Amino acid sequence: MRRAFSRCGWVLGLLSCSTSVPRFDVTDAALPANDTGTLFALEDAGPEARACSSDLRNVVNGSGRIVQSCAELEGCFEGTCMPACDAAAGSKGNIGCSFLVSAPSFLPGMYPPCHAVFVANAWPKPAKLNVSRDGTSFDASLIGRLASTGATKDWQPIPSEGIPPLGVGVLFLSSDPRAANGSPKLTCPIAPAVDGTSAIYSGTKSATARNQAFAVTSDVPVSAYDILPYGGGDSALPSAQLLFPTTAWGTNFVIAMPPASNRNGGSAAEAHWLQVLASDNDTAVTVMSSGALPSGTRVPPAAANTPTTYTLSQGEFIQWQDSTDITGSVISSTKPIAVVTGQTYFCLDTSTNSGGGCDATHQSVAPVRALGYEYAVAPHRSRRIANAAESIRYRLVGAVDATILTFDPPISTAPKSTGLGQHDDFEATTPFIVSSQDNNHPFLVAQMMSGCIVKDGSLGCYGDEEFVHLLPPAQFLSRYVFFTDPTYAYTNLVLTRQKGPKGFSL
Repeated sequence: MRRAFSRCGWVLGLLSCSTSVPRFDVTDAALPANDTGTLFALEDAGPEARACSSDLRNVVNGSGRIVQSCAELEGCFEGTCMPACDAAAGSKGNIGCSFLVSAPSFLPGMYPPCHAVFVANAWPKPAKLNVSRDGTSFDASLIGRLASTGATKDWQPIPSEGIPPLGVGVLFLSSDPRAANGSPKLTCPIAPAVDGTSAIYSGTKSATARNQAFAVTSDVPVSAYDILPYGGGDSALPSAQLLFPTTAWGTNFVIAMPPASNRNGGSAAEAHWLQVLASDNDTAVTVMSSGALPSGTRVPPAAANTPTTYTLSQGEFIQWQDSTDITGSVISSTKPIAVVTGQTYFCLDTSTNSGGGCDATHQSVAPVRALGYEYAVAPHRSRRIANAAESIRYRLVGAVDATILTFDPPISTAPKSTGLGQHDDFEATTPFIVSSQDNNHPFLVAQMMSGCIVKDGSLGCYGDEEFVHLLPPAQFLSRYVFFTDPTYAYTNLVLTRQKGPKGFSL
């Protein structure tokens, strides 16, 4: 089990794309951030140029110096202070005021266990939340708690004025209320918003179906991420993800999923799944899948390599399970959507690791316009004796044909090029930088954590399988507020700094 950990960063909208399937028109790339925390690099823009700090709290000039601090209820967008939620929406970043959240799938034939959302407030004003689903509102003070120490059930309710600055609220949305019968633990520490056996999957267990997502809104910009199940230190198969606000959603996606398990030939509990969420009525979604998608409740099947269109309403999502590994498939839409992929029972060995528990995974897929053309990749902390290097598996997915890849330092097993929908897996034991020839050739990089048992012995089982999409340096921030599930006994945090004109600054 891997400790819940959010790799936060801006979704800048690096690339603008057409809505065609399956090819993208890549244009209008944004510049990377500089070491002052400025949203855009302005070295050649002159001293009168205006931009925004990466936290949207200040207007900065061409030298990255603050020239105006926005008021408490304001944020910066395009060098101008305006209402905070409008600024966050315009920036298309991973902080925002409106989120739609679907319950991740779980083991085939089982209802999802405790599903929780963490809301982190880095704004200098309390964040007042509203939570609803399919027309029903929920009191955040009843289903939410302020993150603290001690047992979760003893935490204080989220107050009426909202989550305080630099605070984190935990919203418990759904769970299976049945007796646990051993592992995994299925219930939340407090009563959640809904009963997961009926409200999330319309009376069905994890399967292909249409369902309604939760809407979580705030009166100031916040960041959010979820975990299923919460209480992972006392249950099993946990996975977490960064949630994108609806203002950061897109209309073109290349799918990235974890590969099939490579331990003991897989498991009957293994199932890949795909979700597509809509924030507006009459959202037409066209799926070009590399593998057939199964039918389900009000969901017709989709044949492999054949464009199939589905129409979704506001707050609705479709889940397909089992989709098999359809990495490289293309999805487009007439209005912004979110795409989430996962696997219910991921078992992974590498050249240095063999065995351990298996875990579930789920990750939001960034739209193509938010993918990077350069990634600084840092390994998680080693679980080997004397901190010897672990071999970590990566998956690289292309979004544009004729993309040339450069690795620093070179990795002999890594791909030298990629193209639209192409995906390659490789292992590395060191940090590295991978880049394409220019910002018109974006791609996606995912990092995998294998099972906890290393071949030469370890100090303990510090984390099992996980699959995480990485964010490029152009989306790094200068400030983060996040929370990790306190029921775990072990946490590690990896920091990656960006070198500026004057070297590395603290």
